[in-house]
Amino acid sequence: MKSTPGYPFSTFFQSSLQALAIFLVCIAKERRQVSNTSIAYVLDKLKGKGGLNGWQWIFLVEGIATIFLGILTWLYIADFPDKATFLSEKERQVGGSLYHFLDCYLPSVKGGP
Repeated sequence: MKSTPGYPFSTFFQSSLQALAIFLVCIAKERRQVSNTSIAYVLDKLKGKGGLNGWQWIFLVEGIATIFLGILTWLYIADFPDKATFLSEKERQVGGSLYHFLDCYLPSVKGGP
């Protein structure tokens, strides 16, 4: 399935807020990288604790965090704007109609034929 980088932002955010949303995602990515590096350094110092090497601690902790966040995402993030509970009824209708338009008239945007 082909992915268009701005597609999720164009379906969930008004055009006036899309740049801010993309900016915040990019900043969050950089902050995550800094914090993950620090956490990995600390976990690497646990060599021999619990019968695991430092790299095994890193895999274990990051794997558990990834699984936990994946389950939360699956439970709480809406598939499409028309199913999002945090949007008003009018915003859901607009989001659903936009998705229907893309599905019918622009299948290549969603990765269709």
